This record gives sequence, C-alpha cells and structure tokens, in this order.
Amino acid sequence: IVNGVAVEYVNSILEGENLDVERTILFLVYNIRTLSAAGLITGVLTVLGLLCFVVPGFMIAVAFALVVPVMVIERRGALESLGRSRRLVGKGWIKALTIVAVTSLLIIVAGVLGEALSLATYHLREILLTVLIALVQPVQPIALTYLYYSMRVKEESAITPTVPAAPKPKPEVPAEAYPRFCYLCGQELPLDAIFCPRCGRQVRKPQRPRLA
Repeated sequence: IVNGVAVEYVNSILEGENLDVERTILFLVYNIRTLSAAGLITGVLTVLGLLCFVVPGFMIAVAFALVVPVMVIERRGALESLGRSRRLVGKGWIKALTIVAVTSLLIIVAGVLGEALSLATYHLREILLTVLIALVQPVQPIALTYLYYSMRVKEESAITPTVPAAPKPKPEVPAEAYPRFCYLCGQELPLDAIFCPRCGRQVRKPQRPRLA
C-alpha cells in the first residue's frame, strides 16, 4: 500500500493533478488482493530464477519491476500488469536494470546501517530501523514511476505515425491576357474572339493545343 501511495503521489505531480490520499488508499485497499497476487507471482518467479541461476532471477525481477505503477496508474489486473510491465521494460532494459539495482542496493545499505547503529543503541533499534526504512523505501517506487513514464513515452513515440510532408504547390501559369477592344476600330470583343467582328482584324493569336 505504501508503494502504491508513493506511485500515485508521483503520478499526480507528473500529471499536474491534486493527490486525493483518501481515494488512493481506498483504491489500494480494494485492490489489495490484486496487488498481493502480482507480488506473489513476481516473488515466486524471482525465487525460482535465483534457485536456477542468479542472473535469470534478477532479470525476472527487472522485467516485472513496473507492475505496481501499471496497476495504480492504468488500473489493470494482476496478470495483465505483469505482461504490460514486461513490454514496457523491454523498451529500455539497461535503464530499468540500473534503477532496480541502485534502489535495491540503497535499501540493503539502509538495513545494514540500521543494524549497525542498533548495536550501539540497542534500545533504539526498532526506531532507527523504522526511520531508515521509511526514508529509503519510497525511493524505489518513486524511481520506478519515473521509469514507467519514460518507457511509456518511448512506446508512444514508436507507434505515432509520421506525418508526410505536404507536397510543394505547383507554380501557377499566368493566364493569358485577352484584348477587350479591337486596337484598330475600337469594337468591344468577345472573350474568345480571335478576329474583330466589325473590321475583321486579327486581334490575337489562336491558342495552340497542348500536347498530353
């Protein structure tokens, strides 16, 4: 639920909307089974991959890293979110791998640091661990939400059709100026007249037929 709230908070900032905390929590509580199912499937696949080899398990964790952002932002189901996360991560494996590795390392370092500090102050152990985890834990869902938007922009730019350039306009052929009056007798001429109807003088050359 905490990860979902962090994702919704970043989503509201990026979309320029006001965060409705109550509505977000109600949505997450209502879909807690879906979130749990997606987390369980991801965890089982990751563990199976780690039991076989370390690399496949970590790659599975990276492929399904965007499950929570997809479920919260796009309102998808568990299995649909898993497939959607895998397709989005496929747009930038290196970036997704780096973000998951760095954020996971931060969480591990925070846990080790909390344990080390608790040895010196044993009675404050729970408080120190809670504070450190509360500070570091939201980093991962926030980073993954930014990664989700980055991958979605790549996806949308890839499917946006390019608009062909408009054809250049053909040069206009200036219309031939027709004489309105006979230059010899002053008779007003029809538009298509070649000879003057009064004096018979040729007033313009006949138009040559254009070759196809």
